[in-house]
Amino acid sequence: MFEKLVIEKLINEAKSWDREKQDNEIPAKMLAFCWKRYSSTDTEELLQNPRVVIGVLLHRGLEKYFGYEDRPKNVIKRPIGEYVIVGMPDLVLDDTVYEFKYSTSTPKEPREWDIRQLRVYMWITGKQKGEIVYFTPLRIKTFEVNEPATDEEIIDWLRYRWAKYRWECARCPFRHECEHRLI
Repeated sequence: MFEKLVIEKLINEAKSWDREKQDNEIPAKMLAFCWKRYSSTDTEELLQNPRVVIGVLLHRGLEKYFGYEDRPKNVIKRPIGEYVIVGMPDLVLDDTVYEFKYSTSTPKEPREWDIRQLRVYMWITGKQKGEIVYFTPLRIKTFEVNEPATDEEIIDWLRYRWAKYRWECARCPFRHECEHRLI
């Protein structure tokens, strides 16, 4: 079945991305979400969700179109205190960082967690401009973000590692045992 073929290819691609990581490295995306849920997410399990597969394929197409590879060799690092924040923005063109999102519905406003993730990427790259681009079945909607995260915000977000949004807990396999759950 073609679906299985695509998922296998994406899983193999993800496995090939393994790189040596330092203990003090924190993925930029973790600053926008619950660390426990994020760090325990299994790639194979994640790729069973068709929306995730569509989103990954969308990213790959845009990378090819713009000649920008989202690969481990393109990891950007920025130290802060005892940590190093690492990330691979979806696209950096000239003075702008782009964050692509696939969604089944068009948001009226950018989602708070998407803004935070983009602002961290802007902070890592030193860029002052960013755009969140939502791709939906009916339209493409872009929101500008013109304020990178500050050092103080990064330090604050490093301190608070638990769920920031109720929906994270609702979808989390640890929700019944977590002392920090929001639901």
